Amino acid sequence: MISNFKYFKFNIKYPKQEKILVYGNNFLQFFLKKEKFKFTTISDEIFSILILLKIFFKNPLILCDLKSFKLKYFYESIKIINPKLIITYQDNDIFFYKLKSEFKSKKFIAIQNGYRFKKDDLFDDLIKKKNLSCDYIFCFGDAVAKEYKKIIKTKTISHGSLKNNLVKVNKKKNNSLIFISSYGLGNNNSEHRIIPMLSEYCEKRKLKLEILLRTTRLEELNFFLSFKQILKKNIIEKKIKPKYFYTSYNIVDKAKINISLNGTLGYESLARGNKTFFINTKDRDLNCRSFLSFAWPLKFKKKGVIWENTINKKNIFKKLDYILQLNNKKWTELYKKYIKNVVRYDYKNKLLVKTINKFL
Repeated sequence: MISNFKYFKFNIKYPKQEKILVYGNNFLQFFLKKEKFKFTTISDEIFSILILLKIFFKNPLILCDLKSFKLKYFYESIKIINPKLIITYQDNDIFFYKLKSEFKSKKFIAIQNGYRFKKDDLFDDLIKKKNLSCDYIFCFGDAVAKEYKKIIKTKTISHGSLKNNLVKVNKKKNNSLIFISSYGLGNNNSEHRIIPMLSEYCEKRKLKLEILLRTTRLEELNFFLSFKQILKKNIIEKKIKPKYFYTSYNIVDKAKINISLNGTLGYESLARGNKTFFINTKDRDLNCRSFLSFAWPLKFKKKGVIWENTINKKNIFKKLDYILQLNNKKWTELYKKYIKNVVRYDYKNKLLVKTINKFL
């Protein structure tokens, strides 16, 4: 534990007292500032030397146990800050759910920050834990809300994705098909087979194939650039790096159709009403069905109108053709049938803002 301190930042002050305490140093701070909420923060990246000394003098050996130290540090910080509301965007941090039992008079809110799966994720870790509680968890949708309630004593509110909800839907479309990259999430075997297939489809249907990169890493850019040389075609027009969080949403809004390998942005795109198709063939090297299942934890068939679980060119081309020819009314009827319990869209996060104000 002590050897790890060289990677942390320190200050000599106690945290500032505010009504809102943000647990974790992340995007939530941007949101709260935008909504003009005053807050202070605690995280496991920046430590107050005064609080560290207080903990150390009470129990010098606690530094040998990272988990006990982390809980004790947050516990002491909350006592000093004395907030009315503790809120986090790190819904998969189990330490947060252990704090409520120590501060029953205070309100705790967790916000789901990404699409959840069964293995190597929040539920895989928490299923073995006990005595976890929270006042409210803001979830993507009703289906995953039921999973939280199985392992955490909490109320849930289905409001969609915090980031997605901040960006207004743009209904103007261009002549592109966007492939949403899942590069780096397990091996890239699916991409090796899917990109040439989509290139062929776009050439036949006179669409521009664009790649929405997952990261800003040079190796991901080079990975997709290599397809131009392999295919000998100038069909891959763009490799787009999201500069700001809202850029990805603006990009998927403009496409005639988006292709997702069962990732968060794919479901967010669907919640925005965009034509979106899922190719669920990437289990992220974890041998878990949830990564290959459309809209987990809901139980749909392996194949559906807007998803496919094999890289079958004939089936995928047929389904893409069907989706693309649908008018707005027919598409709305179709996607709402699938998305209503999976990911909602609450523009400007009105439900969250209302709840925060209620507790202040």
